[in-house]
Amino acid sequence: MKIDLNKGISFQIEGELGKFHTLPVETLVKIAENLQDLLITIAKSDVDSKEPIHLENFKVELSGFRHGSAVPEFVFTPRIQTSIGNIAKQRKVVNQRFEKLMGLSNKSEYLKISDMYPDAMRRNEIVDKLYDFTNSFGNAPTAIVDIEKNKTIKPIYKIKRLKPEVKKLLITEIVELEGPVTEEFGVAKIKLTTNKKGTTKKKIEELYRKSDTTLSYSPDVIVFNDKAYVLNFPLRSSLEKDNDYYVIHNEMLDIIGTGETEDDAEKNFAEEFDFIYKRYNELNDDQLSDKLNRIKVFLNHLVKSVE
Repeated sequence: MKIDLNKGISFQIEGELGKFHTLPVETLVKIAENLQDLLITIAKSDVDSKEPIHLENFKVELSGFRHGSAVPEFVFTPRIQTSIGNIAKQRKVVNQRFEKLMGLSNKSEYLKISDMYPDAMRRNEIVDKLYDFTNSFGNAPTAIVDIEKNKTIKPIYKIKRLKPEVKKLLITEIVELEGPVTEEFGVAKIKLTTNKKGTTKKKIEELYRKSDTTLSYSPDVIVFNDKAYVLNFPLRSSLEKDNDYYVIHNEMLDIIGTGETEDDAEKNFAEEFDFIYKRYNELNDDQLSDKLNRIKVFLNHLVKSVE
């Protein structure tokens, strides 16, 4: 690992914000709080759910401040809260995940977060906190740096802002439109006529508006990677096209699959299904809300076998 939050990581903040080798108190607090929120969110998302965890152990403290523009240093809190979990192992997981996110930031490859977090439930939270953190520095050029023994500052990862338009691509959300709707999604019955030359003409025979019919996606087997969930009955879900994306939504399980094609949406839906099936069954009933317990019961009734 290039960075280690147990030993401390330093941020070199340049530009107008760091030109006096100082930081406004409100800016320093904002950076610290957003870093801490991101690390705690990673801990909730990536530490094994079967292992006891105390989120207080992922808070950070200011451990130093150097010249070289403004260079604050933060470290995992030494005020360890007693836990029967392996704190060192948990912190290592969080450190590695944080470093991978900083690697994506360094190259502005934020869309690869979808590979790290294919399920929307975790991805949405991570992206929200990462967006806040990378925007903590405003327009000031910022990097995670290494302070060498001769006090030379060596950049490790540049922190590039996660832009709103990229965040929008990563977040799975349902937006309720306000005001009059002028576009509708519909299904057409098309007549195909092929002449002797092989030219095919298309003619719309009937058009069914969304208000008249609902497209459904009703698999009786859900395949994710090399795993197949065989269902006792088809899982009836809605299929829509929202702008340039296909959206599969199952209200009962509260999961959504999206993609630029129907196949991509089905794959994303399968990833979501696989995640909640494993996740909810990993947790005890008292760790879930009443709603999630009902979903867990339904899932176990729905899935006939996993092959």
